[in-house]
Amino acid sequence: MIRFSVVDQNEVVTADFVYYRLRKPDYTEADVDAIAARAKELLAAGRDLNLMFKHEETPEGALNAELLMKKAG
Repeated sequence: MIRFSVVDQNEVVTADFVYYRLRKPDYTEADVDAIAARAKELLAAGRDLNLMFKHEETPEGALNAELLMKKAG
């Protein structure tokens, strides 16, 4: 079990895919860096990754998704 502090949950991987719903209203660039690092680890291990930021009235979720895609490669 991994403690993934950005999502504030214990991560238990039991399948060949991982699904994150990132629901906080605000993520710092350091948070996005940590998410990108974990995404790279999961992808390098051969896992499929489905990761979604909260999307509401403001553009932060979409902007964070774009930033994450750049950082995670």
